[in-house]
Amino acid sequence: HPPDVKAFDFCQHDAAVYPHLVSKIVSGGQTGVDQAALHVGLGLGLEVGGWCPPGRACNGGVIPSEFSLQETPRDNS
Repeated sequence: HPPDVKAFDFCQHDAAVYPHLVSKIVSGGQTGVDQAALHVGLGLGLEVGGWCPPGRACNGGVIPSEFSLQETPRDNS
């Protein structure tokens, strides 16, 4: 689920004021903070990416396809 709206609005303001601070969110896409960061990045129009386990597996099931993550060739790559 997308992050809290108030936190998201604050992030949008910061991104507009300081556009050079963050240009890409890199994450493994796991459940929790990893996916929250990817949601915020997409919402702010930032590039997102990273590596994830084969089959896009995570504790919550499967990492959403909206995140542009590359699957590793093995679980422990």
